[in-house]
Amino acid sequence: MAKQDVDILEQFGSIMRNTIIEPAENTIPAIAKKWLDERIEQAKQILANDGRNTTAGALSASIRQGQFELSEDGIMTMTVVAENYWKYINYGVNGTQINQGSTMSFTSKAPPRSAMLKYIKDKTITEIAYTNRDGQRIVKPLNTEKAREGAAYVFAQAVKRKGIRKTPFIDDAFTDEQIDNLTKLLANIWQSQ
Repeated sequence: MAKQDVDILEQFGSIMRNTIIEPAENTIPAIAKKWLDERIEQAKQILANDGRNTTAGALSASIRQGQFELSEDGIMTMTVVAENYWKYINYGVNGTQINQGSTMSFTSKAPPRSAMLKYIKDKTITEIAYTNRDGQRIVKPLNTEKAREGAAYVFAQAVKRKGIRKTPFIDDAFTDEQIDNLTKLLANIWQSQ
């Protein structure tokens, strides 16, 4: 016996959810999503190729599609989301002693110690090595909280002096040429109809 209490609106909602989540091929959302996924993968690859991934890969893993909107006026808005420090890696930061060619600079403040502690954890740094004033090489394990705090302070001061080298992973993945390619792909939809 067939089910008689079928809610047509519920079925329609289910169909629409599937259409939005997995848009049909050769539609504006499908083409834009594919293009955006490719750009995001390229940004992640740029980070990997430049050795910018930590063991945890937090920045790379955080890059994902945000909002996607298509207004009634035909304006498409796509948002890419990433860790809040993405711009420091993308554009670099000048240090107090080394100019990295950036518009941003460390002047009086070093990066937060908490960020350096996270870096130590993500890179699984278990010891630091340095040469003392007498020319002896010293290796210190980072096996206590106090040792890790001390290393985080040293790292923060070094970053303040040297700055952050830029890796333009967003700028290189989302070039004007790539945006023009998306425009051409979308124009093909309207021309074929």
